[in-house]
Amino acid sequence: MTPAQLHDRQLRSRLLRFLLRERHASASDLRERWAMPLPARVEAGDAIDGLELIEREGDARWVLRATRNESRFRGGDRLRLGAGGDPAACPEVILQGYDPVSGASMTSVPLTGS
Repeated sequence: MTPAQLHDRQLRSRLLRFLLRERHASASDLRERWAMPLPARVEAGDAIDGLELIEREGDARWVLRATRNESRFRGGDRLRLGAGGDPAACPEVILQGYDPVSGASMTSVPLTGS
């Protein structure tokens, strides 16, 4: 093995360890966030309370309305729809957009599993 090949192998190994640490830290952060009570997640901008289904196009597109939405969510974010329980057990949707005037959030259901 040449010195350049050895250097590349060591670099790949370090990068892989870094990525695995980041994945673990991200998963741990998500578990901690989900363990918070719903009102605390709403206050932190990590949840929306009081959603109401106002339109549904099969399982592909749902339009929801919230009287108050101060979340940090943006179009393209993957969200879980639930009533404050374990988010991992709730259906996942993708936020398509939010209309602050009407309070409507448009979501779509992923065609494949997460």
